[in-house]
Amino acid sequence: AQAVADALQPVSETLNLAPDIEVQVQRMDEATALRALCSGAPVTAWVNAFTYVAAARTCGAEPLLVLLRENEGEVKIGIAYDVIVSAGIRSAGDLAGERYCRVEGQLEDWAFAALMLAAEGFDPLAQMSPLPVYSSETAALRALLDGECAALALAAGTLEDRLDELAAEGNTGPEDREDVRVLIAGGDVLLASENAGDPPVLPRYVVPYGVWVAAPDSALPAGDDRPLRQELAAAVRAYFEENPSILNRWFGMSQVIAVDQTSLAALRAWLDGAAWDMAHAP
Repeated sequence: AQAVADALQPVSETLNLAPDIEVQVQRMDEATALRALCSGAPVTAWVNAFTYVAAARTCGAEPLLVLLRENEGEVKIGIAYDVIVSAGIRSAGDLAGERYCRVEGQLEDWAFAALMLAAEGFDPLAQMSPLPVYSSETAALRALLDGECAALALAAGTLEDRLDELAAEGNTGPEDREDVRVLIAGGDVLLASENAGDPPVLPRYVVPYGVWVAAPDSALPAGDDRPLRQELAAAVRAYFEENPSILNRWFGMSQVIAVDQTSLAALRAWLDGAAWDMAHAP
């Protein structure tokens, strides 16, 4: 934490603030960061998307930046999954009493899919039964095709790729492609080129990689020229643009982009619709 504070200290010198302002950095878990954001202190915190939503609900915390990941020329803003079902399932309610497949070591995919189903008015945790986990996504997809389960979560847009892999292994035929479908599609995680410099609007069912969040106005009031949070966001964004290796070392990401409440409105609406609540509250 001290090394981070030392690296960020030059950022404070670029801010339009009193000269005695000092940047301090502390390592916190998500629950501690949530309490700090809503404590009334002038705090900002890098948190996951769910902690951001909890802070926004609790005290009106404001998002400043989100992390971006670049790979092979594509810039992604977050994670999204598709809910894959057998062809006979026409709505979320049809999954009542059915079983779901899960891949070993992959809890996130089904957790996100469960929240997507909950936002559609169906509670899979209460109304579905899990099966033993499978060793790979293709094995789980084969189980779905064999009728061992009725639902599976896959990274958005990858169903055809998994079917191609099964076909290459000789484990599926052309007729099998008619036996599965996407019930609920995840949002597009690619950052549109026209949004490269402007606050993007994340689609429904996309979870950003990470969010830099600021305490509400009562803790970070407006300055003479513009709100302090805007000064902070501009300075930190410029710092990371000049030092991309540090951004990669700290977060494993390649870029950041400024966001506002509108950018993440769909995320909040999704989790509100799913009746999601964070276990740890301030």
